[in-house]
Amino acid sequence: DVDRPAAENHDNMDSKLVFLLMFAALHLGVFCYEYQTIGMEENAGGRITLKDAGYISWTRYNNHYYDDQDLQVYVEAPAGKRILLMFHDINIIKTPSCRDQRLEIYEGIWNRSLSTARFVCGTSDVRPISDFVSTSNVITIRFTSSTGSEGHFKVLYTVFHYPWDGSTCSAGECMCANGWCIDRSLQGDGVNNCGSTDVSDESVCYDSSHVYTTQTTTYPIETTYMVHPSFPVDYKDIYMNQHCGLNVDLGYSGYIQWDQYGSQWDQ
Repeated sequence: DVDRPAAENHDNMDSKLVFLLMFAALHLGVFCYEYQTIGMEENAGGRITLKDAGYISWTRYNNHYYDDQDLQVYVEAPAGKRILLMFHDINIIKTPSCRDQRLEIYEGIWNRSLSTARFVCGTSDVRPISDFVSTSNVITIRFTSSTGSEGHFKVLYTVFHYPWDGSTCSAGECMCANGWCIDRSLQGDGVNNCGSTDVSDESVCYDSSHVYTTQTTTYPIETTYMVHPSFPVDYKDIYMNQHCGLNVDLGYSGYIQWDQYGSQWDQ
């Protein structure tokens, strides 16, 4: 064998390592979805077609807003789909009825005759803000702020749809534990796209090849019964003070902590 220069051997090793990492990523499907941000200021008055998921903020590059603002954007998902908004990064100082500054969420295209809106204000780090789930594929997001006000917001959106009785999610989608179908590229990317009470896209999100059974479930936003496939949602918390020295079977997902009341242990 001919001895090769150390630098050449090093280059070959790097190439093999890169190839193995790329092969592993392709095999495991760990390429992450690229979340893009929609800026309200630069799209004021416009109509925006949503991707599978992303963020809505004051601008594309900055989530801090100015005072004395009043603008809206119209956001649209593909026909037959709906829009989930999650408010995990909100700092809009709360006043009675969100009077001084707020996000307003309307179903459909907003006009001044529409009086029904979801007002969003407060600080998400202090008190969680409940999700907004649309009943159609078009919503209006309006932002207003008074003189001297300041803060920031960054809203996560996800486009989804419900499967009906006897159907499953489409190819290229996976199903959350709550029955929502989301794009499969969102699965296991470290971002929860199934709603604040459902993290199944990070654990047990099923693809379209899974054979489902059906059960009837009522959704609060519906006036009729929805039927969606069901599958195990075994989220299991483990309390160490109850299982000292024992083997414990894990569920699909859950927490390991000291006891059922929290993570603080005794001496």
